Amino acid sequence: MKNNTLSKDHRVYVNLLSDVGFKIVFGNPQNKSILIGLLNLVLPPEAHVQDIETYLDRERTPTFLEGKKTLLDLICRDDRGQTFEVEIQRDVESSFFKRCVFYASDLYHSQMEAGNNFDILKPVYLISFLERKWPHRDESEWDTNR
Repeated sequence: MKNNTLSKDHRVYVNLLSDVGFKIVFGNPQNKSILIGLLNLVLPPEAHVQDIETYLDRERTPTFLEGKKTLLDLICRDDRGQTFEVEIQRDVESSFFKRCVFYASDLYHSQMEAGNNFDILKPVYLISFLERKWPHRDESEWDTNR
């Protein structure tokens, strides 16, 4: 009879820069402490996450008939109402920055319902991990605070 169990020293490699690998590790609510650690590593101190309250639906439906439907890598909200969208990008395309602005602005806009005051809006953070260097025009565009 064949034994299908893994031995104690059996290790599985997961490429965290692939969409599938990233989602398996960081998109699993059982691993939320790992995601919190990752977020806090890159976020400014005032945005640090204590707990992830919910993982949100990655599929974003358009608000109008001919609008663009998008599928994001990972979206979650913390216990203070801050929204975090994390993207993995293997290939850097010229429109990537515009796409990030589009994603983040949709998440920000979707917080507002009719009759609400703008004071209810909470921060939205979009974090992108790139496999390749972003083609900056010059060094002044680099974030040297990390």
